[in-house]
Amino acid sequence: MKHMILRVVGPLFAALLAPMAYAGPGCDGTIIATQLHPLPANRTVALDIADNSPENQALGERFLAGLREARVSAVDLRNASAAPLRLALRTSVLSRMRMGGGTANFAQPADRHWDDFGWGRNDPAGYHMTPRPQRGPNQIALRAELTQAGSAQVLWVASVQCRQTSEDARDVAFGLGLAIGKVFGQQVGQPLRF
Repeated sequence: MKHMILRVVGPLFAALLAPMAYAGPGCDGTIIATQLHPLPANRTVALDIADNSPENQALGERFLAGLREARVSAVDLRNASAAPLRLALRTSVLSRMRMGGGTANFAQPADRHWDDFGWGRNDPAGYHMTPRPQRGPNQIALRAELTQAGSAQVLWVASVQCRQTSEDARDVAFGLGLAIGKVFGQQVGQPLRF
């Protein structure tokens, strides 16, 4: 009887805690998500990439690797047309400048909004998010919108706010994909730490 209870309660307990028990590399923060419309049975997703530069493609693949690590069915960028769902990303980066004993937020001309992974291309190699002199870690806000292929209707939306913990944009992209993947398709009304 004891083993029967553990077999039933153990997996249930693990499933309830799973969305809370993760930490992604590259970014430390919170996520919320809302399902606006029912999702189809086939939840295979493709990432919408507007910028086909090699750097952007490489960061997109790292994001997809994070989704897959979270057990989301995601096609690679070359096969995007095969997936019934599309995930579009919009990212804002706010640098933090240290001032004396405190920290202040400043929207500098370099602090912008990007579709895809334009934020990750701060140097010619495209993978190093170089800290600026006397600045702390960047604050990243990402909005992910899930639509059906060929439709503009948003089915699910997630919002991530995090502090950059790695200078390597590949780590940040993977961590963001992992965070999105852990709550993919779910309703998360209260900010969930990752």
